Parts: sequence; structure tokens; C-alpha cells
Amino acid sequence: MRAGSTVIEAGRDLRLSWPTVMDAFRTAGQAVTAAPLKPVEVLGIDETRRGRTRWRQNPDTLRWEPVANQWHTGFVDAFGTQGRLGQVEGRAPSDVLAWLSTTPPRSAPACRTPPWSSTTSTWSNSRTRC
Repeated sequence: MRAGSTVIEAGRDLRLSWPTVMDAFRTAGQAVTAAPLKPVEVLGIDETRRGRTRWRQNPDTLRWEPVANQWHTGFVDAFGTQGRLGQVEGRAPSDVLAWLSTTPPRSAPACRTPPWSSTTSTWSNSRTRC
């Protein structure tokens, strides 16, 4: 079995059933997801369109309404090693703020300034205190 195998590949390689491997994956994953996140130096925020919008007709108003928001916003540790930190449905500022307000704060001793400063029109590698 190689690192990064899917559940079905691991089951095939180890000659185990999919439910057995999936149970082991869930058990291992719980320890990872329960662990507190390390401080994040740079939070990356990106929106992604997922599929096509599906609609349903509201029986009371007879208006067509989306079943689910096709846009999702992902949050990643942009300069670190933690990868994806979370994902929410929607792409409005209120969706981002809702995720930020329900996520425990991460106090980093320092944070980077953006490499491009629009006020000076120069590149900067300086660090500022948060």
C-alpha cells in the first residue's frame, strides 16, 4: 500500500473489505480532526463553484428556488502545512464572517504583511506584529 491511497485502493492492497478500511480511516481521522490547529500565519480564502444549480418550485409561492448554493468558500493555511482548515456553503462576506466567528482564534506571534503594498507600489518582505 502506498501513501495517499484511497479507501478502496487500501482495501484492495491489504485484502480487506471497504467497511473495515473505512472504519480504520474514520478512527485515524478523528484524532487528526480533533487536534487543535496550529497558528495560521496567512489565511487563504477561495471560492469554488461546485456543479450546476438545482432548482425546485416552492409549492406556496410557485417560484423557483435554488435547492443548494453552488458556491463554496474554502479556508486554507496558505503558507503553512495544515492545508484546508474549513469550508462553508456560499461566497458572501457574511458566509466568511460566520466561519471566522465560529472558528477558535489562532494567535500567531507575528504575521506577514502582503508582499505587494498598494500604498508604496513596491514589494516588501517585512514582518509586522499582529
